[in-house]
Parts: sequence; structure tokens; C-alpha cells
Amino acid sequence: MQVEKNNFNLLSATASVLYLLLLIPFLQPGYGVEEDSWGLVVNAFEMQQTGVYHASRLPGHPLHEYLLSALYPANAFTYNFVSAIFAAASLFVAAHFFKRAKVQHPLLAAISLSFIPVVFIAGTYTIDYSMSLFFILCTWYFAVCDRYALAGIMLACAVGTRITNLYMIMPLFVYLYVHQSKLKKYVWLAGLSGVLSIVFYTPVFMQYGKNFFDYSDQFPYPNFPKLIYKSTLGVFGLLGFSAIVIFLLNGKKFLLKKNLHILLSISICVLAYLRLPQKSAYLIPLLPFVMMLFSEMLSETKYMLFCLMLMLSGWCLGIALVDNERGSIRKSAHSIEVRGQQIALSALRGNILLDNDKRITKEKYLTEVLSRCDTLKQNTAIISGWWYNMLLVKSYENPVNTNAHFVFYCDEDSLRKLCNKHYRLYFLEEQEVYNDLMFQSTFTEKFAKPFK
Repeated sequence: MQVEKNNFNLLSATASVLYLLLLIPFLQPGYGVEEDSWGLVVNAFEMQQTGVYHASRLPGHPLHEYLLSALYPANAFTYNFVSAIFAAASLFVAAHFFKRAKVQHPLLAAISLSFIPVVFIAGTYTIDYSMSLFFILCTWYFAVCDRYALAGIMLACAVGTRITNLYMIMPLFVYLYVHQSKLKKYVWLAGLSGVLSIVFYTPVFMQYGKNFFDYSDQFPYPNFPKLIYKSTLGVFGLLGFSAIVIFLLNGKKFLLKKNLHILLSISICVLAYLRLPQKSAYLIPLLPFVMMLFSEMLSETKYMLFCLMLMLSGWCLGIALVDNERGSIRKSAHSIEVRGQQIALSALRGNILLDNDKRITKEKYLTEVLSRCDTLKQNTAIISGWWYNMLLVKSYENPVNTNAHFVFYCDEDSLRKLCNKHYRLYFLEEQEVYNDLMFQSTFTEKFAKPFK
């Protein structure tokens, strides 16, 4: 028994190290495709400069923000490597959690979880998703090991990374109830997680007061096609989502009571996601429970095939935006238009590779913008939108022409005042649309023109 345990430890540790090595080539360029990832770097800079806590976006992600601030100044590779370490550690913990939870082929399941496109990508750039997943997995591992004090501490760390992880207390309590645990275990779990969560968020509340309860939501609720894409193909990739559909239709029934905590975890995460469905990565916390659910539903052979399809999904049959400035594919003769955006299928490149292509495309565009800034001869305001944080970070790394003034979004009155001060006004690609959308009006093109 001890030999088997040692072998499993060695195999899972080896898989984690190999996974980390595979992530390394994807840690460049830049800090990722999300503006929030670059915003975290801006936030780390501000915390270092002021010496006080700043939220990168409300309601705050204090554990991750303090960690990045402590490492500042750091280059893109270093910050991205932090995510990679948590991603690799998540694989190791997932394997042990799945083994204790009696998931079929626990190491294979953990590896498959790590290769789901949205999980793999989260481990390659500066964002808190991998750190959050690590603490969620630790919480459940210690819970199934009947170590509820440690489970409570890990849940607090998960909440300190992303406050939405607080919902995990409900399926944990259901798990305790089904397994007829004693009251003191509830107390340890709830008490420790509650107290430590308050400690972690005290700096946020002290800095922002009641605004602490706000959340980031710049734009309207996504349209239906975008919502469906983000929650399916954006998470699993085409091959992975096909596996979900195929095996969901061909799976066997399972015991509801035994798996109630699994279904509750998935359901609550979906409901939380639908509250603000802006990013596929918001669904990462439900993915370990998807692996557990299908383990209950499928035979050994089918489950192994299911895992294999998930592992391959990120490397082929990718669907991507066709866009010269921010897309994975710059030109395509085989694209279709969906709600004004060109979408194409790339047979030989999956979501993982296409995400890296998108990072390269965005870096090229940023270089072009900064090159144009060097030619400016008078004060110029540039509406930058989702490029704003990226440009700020670039300006930290290398001085930018002092005539160039990047603004996030700008209302009509502010644009008029800039005109009166004889500023030249421009907007970056697509930002005239989103600037108007931000202020629910149509005025940007009256004052500004494309920055070309």
C-alpha cells in the first residue's frame, strides 16, 4: 500500500513538472490577451509607488494582487511563470483529490483537466485563475481527507484570490451532511474560512468602503451567440465540447445523493457565471467537478476516451476571431460573420495555439501604435479602451513621446474640453464603437479619428 502511494506521488509529481516545462514556451509574449492581466501589472506598479492597497478591479483579488506587488518590478515571463507554477501545482493536487474521491484513473483525469484549453491558457499569463483553482482543489482535497481546519484555511485563500469562490461553502456543507460529519467539522470549516476571508478583504474595505461590493462590468450583457461560445467552445474547444455532448448523451445514470455536492458545485458556478458572463475562464472552478461527474457516468473505456479528447482539444480544431489587430488569424478565406465579427476554423491549431497567436498579433499592434506615437509633434489624446493597460505597461518599460496621452474611455464633455485645449484626438481600432457604447451615446467620431 505504501509502495503504491509512493509510486502515485512520484508519477503525479513527474506529470506536474513535465506540465510546467510544457507551459514555459507559452509564457511569452506579453502578459496575456486580457486587458485585466495587463491591469494587474499597472496595479502592482501603483501599489509599489503608493505603499497602500489598490484593487486591480473590484471587488478585489487581494492575495494575488499582493503577491504581484511583492514581486514588482518583474518582466512578463516572471509574472506569467507565477501562473504556471500554480497551474502545475493544481495538476498535482487534482490527482490526489481525484484519487481520494475515487475518480477513475485519477492521474489521467488530473492531466486531462490541466489540458482543457481554458485551464492550460490560464497557466500561461498574468491572471489569478490558476491560483484560484489551486486553492479550490486544496480545499476539496483536505475536505475529503477529513482535515477540515486546513480545508477552511484553503477556502479562505481561494476567496482571497477570487471572492466568487465563497459559493464553494454550500457544496462543501452538502458533502459534510451526506457523509454525516459532526457539527464541529462545520464550525472549523465555516469559522476559519469566514474569519480569514474577512482578514484578506479588510484592506479592500478600508480603501474602498461600500464600493468594495461593486464589480467590473464595463459593457452590456453579451449577446446570445457570444454567451454560448464563451461557455462551450471557449472553455473546452471544439473537440472537447464534442466529447461533453457525445458522452453526456451516452452516459449512465448515477446516484443523486452520492453526487449531490458535484451537481451543486457545477450548478452554482454556472449561475454565478451567468451573472456576468464576460470570460470563459470564469467557469474554471466547475471543471474539476465535470471530470468527477463523467467519471460517475462512464465506463472505464469511455472515460479514458473522454479524457483523451479533452487533452487533444487545445491543439486542433480551433475557432478564432479574424482580426488584424487582436485576432488569432489575420486573414482567412474560410471565415463566417457572426454579429459583425469574422470567425474562422483552424483545423491544425487549437485554442491553446491560437491564444498564443493572438498574443503575438496584439504585441505587433502595440509596437505599431508606439512607433506612430514617436512621430507626434503636438499634444495628442488617444482613446485606447482595452489597449489602455497594455500601453501603460509599455510606457513603464520604455519612455513614450510626451505628446502622446493615452485615455481609457472619454465622455463627450471631456472630448470637447480637450478640443478647446487644442489637443488632436484619435481612437485606436474599434474603440470609437466601445467608447460610444460605454456612454450609451454616439459622439466619438465627431471629435476623433482613427490613429493610423
